Amino acid sequence: ILMPDTDLQAAQGFAERLRRKIELTPLIHQDVEIPITISIGLTMILVDDDLPEQVFARCDRALYAAKHHGRNRVEIIEE
Repeated sequence: ILMPDTDLQAAQGFAERLRRKIELTPLIHQDVEIPITISIGLTMILVDDDLPEQVFARCDRALYAAKHHGRNRVEIIEE
């Protein structure tokens, strides 16, 4: 999700609310409740970023950090 004109604190708040909403909304399939979680990686677009791939690579690292640290969480990589 790209969030123009949004600082990191606001983006983190949004990501946490989204994560919590998903966690609290189980999937019901054939009368079976299936818990769902989400891992989210956040980063900012930096002045030094010449290519979108630089931003995507940081975001991807943040996502894998969230998974590595236990899943169902938000991780931020700022640089």
